[in-house]
Amino acid sequence: MEWRAVFNKHPQGDVLESILRRPFLSTPAQACLRREAVALWLGDRVPSGDWLLLAGAAIHHKFAYIGRAPLVKYHMHRGSLMRSIARDPRSATDIREFNEFLNRVFSFPSMESRFGAAKLAELRRAAEASCFAIKGQEFLQRNEPGAARRHFSAALRSGSRDARDLLCWAATFSPRSYDGPARSSAPSIRTGNARDGERKEERSA
Repeated sequence: MEWRAVFNKHPQGDVLESILRRPFLSTPAQACLRREAVALWLGDRVPSGDWLLLAGAAIHHKFAYIGRAPLVKYHMHRGSLMRSIARDPRSATDIREFNEFLNRVFSFPSMESRFGAAKLAELRRAAEASCFAIKGQEFLQRNEPGAARRHFSAALRSGSRDARDLLCWAATFSPRSYDGPARSSAPSIRTGNARDGERKEERSA
């Protein structure tokens, strides 16, 4: 049984609240998006820019689940913006890399009128907990259990209700390599880059 099938419930319809709490798609390439739904959000090059794009599309559009067959294969570069947030395991336990994203996504037009101030504040706290967990996942994939544990602990203290975060926190105490919900369930193929020697990971979406 796949981890993704257990933990992701394939939200449909109005998914804005689900996306604000934590994106259930690891990349927009896993979705078929109409051009008019994303035109205003293209070109963002910040950590979690994909999260920003999905939230922007969900404000005025509905999502539909179309099945489990892979839509695309994509490469996760070790030098990507997301990978870069976990380069230093001795860095402070914070989510400053996500501040620009959080400020932008929660200031989208009509956001407060849609949810109300109290609900929007609760959603931001949930998103902050998810940011700690996402950073923890990156450290876990880099085999830095100490740094991963600090960030998953911060996610749980921030109110995370995602069972994956508790499981990943527990996994940081294991001396064995962990291949649970923090990782894609798809096989990973590492290949050499003939141009600059950079290693890449190829995953099925």
